[in-house]
Amino acid sequence: MARLFRNRNETSKTFHKRNGRSAKLPGVGKSLDKQFGRFLRQRRGGESYAVFARRLGVSASTLFRLETGEQSATLRKIGDILERLKARMRDVFPE
Repeated sequence: MARLFRNRNETSKTFHKRNGRSAKLPGVGKSLDKQFGRFLRQRRGGESYAVFARRLGVSASTLFRLETGEQSATLRKIGDILERLKARMRDVFPE
C-alpha cells in the first residue's frame, strides 16, 4: 500500500503517494478541522476563550480559529491539546 504524505508547500489538501502520483482527497482536511473545532467548542462550554486557551497552551485567537475550522492543527498539536484535556483521539474522531 502506498504511503501518503502532505506536501508542506501546498495549501490545498492534495496528498502525494511515495511513488510520485498524487491523490486528491477533497474536503477531508476541512471536515477534520471542523470536527476538531466542534470538539473544542463542546469541551470549552461556557469558559472564556482566554482561560480555556491558557489551559490548552495556545493563544485565544488560535483557539478561535481552531474552533471555527479556519486553522488546521498538526497531529502533534492535537495530541498536546488532547493530553491537556485528558481526552483521546477517538473522543474527537470516533470513526
